[in-house]
Formats: sequence, structure tokens, C-alpha cells
Amino acid sequence: MPARPNELLTLTARTSGGLEDCLAQELRRLGAAEVRPDRRAVHCRGDRELLYRLNLGVRTAGRILRQIARFPCPSPDELYRSVKQVDWSQHLAAKGRFAVDASASSPRFRNSHYVALRAKDAIVDQFRERSGERPSVDLVDPDLRVFVHIRDDICSLSLDSSGAALHRRGYRTSAGEAPLAETLASGLIQLAGWDAAESFVDPMCGSGVLACEAALLTYDIAPGLFEREFLFERWPDFDARLWKSLQAEALEQKTRNLSGPRRCIIQASDKDPVAVGRARENAARAGLADHIQFSVEPLQKLKPPPGPGLAIMNPPYGERMQPEDIEQLYAEIGDALKQNFEGYRAGVLSANREALEKIRLKPARKLNVSNGGLDCRFLIYELYAGSRKSKYQKPL
Repeated sequence: MPARPNELLTLTARTSGGLEDCLAQELRRLGAAEVRPDRRAVHCRGDRELLYRLNLGVRTAGRILRQIARFPCPSPDELYRSVKQVDWSQHLAAKGRFAVDASASSPRFRNSHYVALRAKDAIVDQFRERSGERPSVDLVDPDLRVFVHIRDDICSLSLDSSGAALHRRGYRTSAGEAPLAETLASGLIQLAGWDAAESFVDPMCGSGVLACEAALLTYDIAPGLFEREFLFERWPDFDARLWKSLQAEALEQKTRNLSGPRRCIIQASDKDPVAVGRARENAARAGLADHIQFSVEPLQKLKPPPGPGLAIMNPPYGERMQPEDIEQLYAEIGDALKQNFEGYRAGVLSANREALEKIRLKPARKLNVSNGGLDCRFLIYELYAGSRKSKYQKPL
């Protein structure tokens, strides 16, 4: 059934591994109830307005799903029967376009493609039997995207409210090799415990996503404000008036905050002038170019603002480099942190654990996160100014 205005919905926010607790805190701040972290996801409850607010304002989720059914599923035949019991005419026109994605963690369902196929058949057969018409499958641009998730003998059916993944904010059209997803960039900044009154430095800025996400956090700008369509806008129960009011509220806040005084220093630099040019373009599209300082500078010569501050970098992992070159790069990172970043916390993300050892600093925290399917370590270092009892010693 389409959601009634104040009906409490069961929602799932999907995320990268390692960001679940960070996302749970975000959901609570945005007004979600019954928040429950899971593996690469966080479940919660809220009304239609919350669903819209999450798509507009959440920073570390990849997409927001609305659960419409949950049932025992001991066999493929039971999956077909239960999916067919859902009144799909409430969610999709007979000549509409839809897609089905599936995942399964069950000894009875070992092929996710087969799960998706059975669910698709149930939906099509229901329309055909009721009206003689059938919706078409469109994997690229559907009006409705259905997620089927089976864990053990329980199946949940959900609708994707987001469409394109939420890390595609819309401000970044220029990216270099192996770009960092916006959702992960924001998550790393939050995991490092950044105080937005401190300076923020990205000394290997690439496409500038870390600096842009730091600015969005600093000025409390909703990341879903940039030009894009959300899939819930195609749902039959879409409340255009509510959605426009939420967008207007977020836009007014963005305008007000960016027109006020500068809140902190955000620096983005790279030794590659082409990368810095891309970063400037992306920041300009986000309306943040005047709030980020860009420079072409190698890490070893970079002089960051005086601490306290936070520096985060995502260096190459070594896939396209010789082993001796990647080891030298990470050794130079360690030297630069020790020599130039007193009073800072520094976070380094990498999937190359051997190279991380070449930094030769003792991390205060070691976190496991996933970056594009790679199991990575996010190491956070405390770079004390003077003695360990100085004012820059800040617990994480």
C-alpha cells in the first residue's frame, strides 16, 4: 500500500562496511526512531517526511529502502507466492517500468539471479492475470526498483527510494583514477572526530571530494540539494508539496550559512596541477569554491595552518606502482606528518597494510572500512605539539 502521510515506515539505509555506527548517529540526528545497526546497513522507523529528509540530508548512506513486506520464505515456490500476494498496482502502473535486485544469505537460495527472476515473474504474472497488461523490465531507468533480501528463511521486500546511489551528489563530474566516494569521504571525516572549528587539510586532494565533504559538514549543507532525481518522486504517493518545502528549507539554510563568516580553514592541495584543477571545478559546482583554499604543492613542502586540525589522505594503494615506489611514498607520508603537522590528527586510508607500516608512526585508532569493495584500514594518528599534555592532546 502507498504510505499514508503520518504512517510509520520501516526503512533501511545502506552503507559501506565500517560506517554503520556513524550512519546510525546520523539517522538519530535526522529524527529516525528505533535505529538498529546491521551489517552494511542501518534499520530505522519513520514517516514519509523522514524518508524524504534522509535522501536529502544523510551523508554516509548509499541508498534508502522502504520495506513493504516481510514473510517466511522456505522455498522458491513460497517466494513466488508471497511476492504475488503484494498488491503491486499500488506501486506501479500496468505499463510502467521496473527492476528487481536480489541478495540471499540462505542455504535454500544460492543464486541471487534466480531469486530476482522468480520475484520478477510474480510481479509480471499478477499484472497479466488482473488486466491482461504487463509492466516492462528496465534495469537502467525504472519507475520502481524492488529489492529482495533473503536471510536464512525470512524474505524482506523493499522499494528503493533513492534511485542513483546517494554518493553521486551531483557536484563531482571530474574525477581522477580510483576516486573516493562522497559517502565514504564524509564518513572518514566523521570517524576521525573532526571538530568543525578546527582546520581541515587534504594534502592529496585528487578530485577534491574530502575537502568538499568537509565544507558541506562545516556549513551544514544537505548533500542531496544538488541537481538529481530521487526515485520516490515517481511513486504514486509522492507528496510534491512536502518535498518542495524540505528542499526550500535546506536551500535557505545553505544560502544563510555560506553567506556568513568563514567557520574554519579548509585546504586542498596536490602535487598534480591537473588534479587541483579538477578539484576546483567540483568545488565550484557545489558552490564551495570560496570556502576552500587550493594549491599545487607536494606533501613534503606543504605548510598547513597551525593546529589543532585534521588531515586526511587517501594515497595510492600500489596497484599501478612498483613495490619500492609505494613504500617510499608511505615513508614520505610519515616524515611529512611528523615534521609539518604538529597539533593535528591525521587519518590515512589504504588497502595496502605493508605500505602503511612504512609510515612508522603509532596510530591512536585502527578502523576497518570498505572502499569500492576493497578491505581497507583507516589509521588515525595523534601528532602532538610539544608534550603529550599540551592543549592539542584531544581524546577521540
